Amino acid sequence: MRMEKQLDTIAFRAMNSEMEVIAEAAEERDELELYARQWFEAVEHRFSRFRSGSELSRLNAAAGARCLISQPMLEVLRLGEDYRALTDGAFSLFVHNALHEAGYAESFERLATAAGSAPASVPAAAPAPSPASAPSASLALDPAMRSLRMAPGCRLDVGGIAKGWAARQLAAGLRSQWGMDRGLVNAGGDLEAWGGSSASEPWIVAAAAPWPGAAEAEPRLRLWRGAVATSSVLRRRWSTERGTMHHLIDPRTGRPAASGVVQSTVIGSDLVECEIWAKTMCIVGLEEGLAHLRRKTRGLEALIYTEDGRLHYAGERSADRERWVHLPADHLYKLQEA
Repeated sequence: MRMEKQLDTIAFRAMNSEMEVIAEAAEERDELELYARQWFEAVEHRFSRFRSGSELSRLNAAAGARCLISQPMLEVLRLGEDYRALTDGAFSLFVHNALHEAGYAESFERLATAAGSAPASVPAAAPAPSPASAPSASLALDPAMRSLRMAPGCRLDVGGIAKGWAARQLAAGLRSQWGMDRGLVNAGGDLEAWGGSSASEPWIVAAAAPWPGAAEAEPRLRLWRGAVATSSVLRRRWSTERGTMHHLIDPRTGRPAASGVVQSTVIGSDLVECEIWAKTMCIVGLEEGLAHLRRKTRGLEALIYTEDGRLHYAGERSADRERWVHLPADHLYKLQEA
């Protein structure tokens, strides 16, 4: 009979987010922590737009020329382009310039450090260009040559996909390289879990409510294996002379999204898919978002908070009682017909 190992929790900060790895580490705990830290550091070194020496920054500086890229960069950019097509342009990697023009020109962590707390204001930036006047958001990828060329003036930002991709890759490595039958990787609220919290109990995952003091109303679900991602317009916010800004840019307008959705959590089997659709729901709004989920996805569930304080659940109602420990939804929507 195999003895069940005790789970260890490893917590640290990376990619401007709180990271958490829960796994059967035991005597390998120090090695596992080093492995996880080094992985997220490598991801940030490759994909951060805030590091001048990152691969992404070098590509942005060379816009207009064909550049060789790494295999991880190719994988992330191909995923981003696939989801740009699937979401009809609501998700895009070409939001760098709009973020910069909205005032998000350096990491939120550095802004907070300089201000002593979350930044209340940043210098005003020039108005974002209209989509018609912005550089053409074109990306020519050559997988065989492992190269890309983008139009002059374009800049990439992979912040909307890299964190979920990194957590998914780490979870896969813990299973394949470390032989871990159960575990959980949580990258700033985007998480993948497998194997249950024990051999007989699933993970219990709380989907944080977007407003303070609402912990008792947080939805909680049972998860044996799957992914959960949350996106919100109430996090990374700052004030400018042009009003309050946030980091979720609507690529169709070049401006922070104003859809009426303030937070979205998506549950599914693939963390990248969940991350993309959580952001898309915040960008396009409730009605358009539900239409996307119905037409273009299978097996997803979504928790959508709207600015009127209501919680909307979209998924398979027949599974509610088995799946959810607590689901205080004001409105329920079925995504797929039987």
